[in-house]
Amino acid sequence: MNSQEIVEKLRLELRRGALPLAVLAQLQEEHYGYSLRRELNQKGL
Repeated sequence: MNSQEIVEKLRLELRRGALPLAVLAQLQEEHYGYSLRRELNQKGL
């Protein structure tokens, strides 16, 4: 495995871990699924 592949795998793992945290952070207020998705999309997730 070359360094480019390692970096790509680490990037994907970081995103996989960050996404649930971003969702939980947004759930401080009640949201429907679509509005939650829209807000996360506006923040670049």
